Amino acid sequence: MSLLTICQDAAREIGLSIPSQVFGSNLPEVQKLLRYAQKAGIRCLKTSAWQSLKKEATFTSVAGEEQTGILPSDFDRFVSDTMWNITDNIQILGSIPSNEWAGLKGSGYNDISKPKFVLRESKVLITPAMQAGKTITFEYITNEFALDSLGNPQSRFLHDSDTSLIDEELLTLGTIFEYLHNEGLPFAIAGNNYEDRRKLLLENELPDYNYLITGDIFGG
Repeated sequence: MSLLTICQDAAREIGLSIPSQVFGSNLPEVQKLLRYAQKAGIRCLKTSAWQSLKKEATFTSVAGEEQTGILPSDFDRFVSDTMWNITDNIQILGSIPSNEWAGLKGSGYNDISKPKFVLRESKVLITPAMQAGKTITFEYITNEFALDSLGNPQSRFLHDSDTSLIDEELLTLGTIFEYLHNEGLPFAIAGNNYEDRRKLLLENELPDYNYLITGDIFGG
């Protein structure tokens, strides 16, 4: 599938004329489909932590609380509780809410075995303050959900041939929902279809530890 087929399938379900192209089309309905496909991609990205959008980053700490310039250019948000000081094998908890951070600072928190961090603008603040030279890793969600024809990631659809790192049937259902909702048409069924598939996909991404081993065959 591609952006073009996403919009074509959405048009079929909505009852619109099937477009032969999306980018470059001057037809108002096709331009709306493009806009709503973009919105569907962003909605999917923002509401779920898809495995396909998870990445890992590494940085070397500087002395002090404030760690600047460490967020990748495609950073959208942290995956919770994945930051580790791998030099000392210590988890850095967070990102924590601002009110918890304020409480830690007010109480003079200094437990170096349980450091915590907060995101403030584009800066990461860690308490207790870091020593310099520690290797820190964390997982994050990329904002680049789309791919061009060469497989290069991008933060939105730019061509008819672009594909997606997010399940494209979900994006089709999302495009249908966005179209109906924003155009003032009945959207409840479309919303339910979208949410049902989103939940199913998320359930399928969860690890399954109930795998079969040889002993199970013989009741061992």
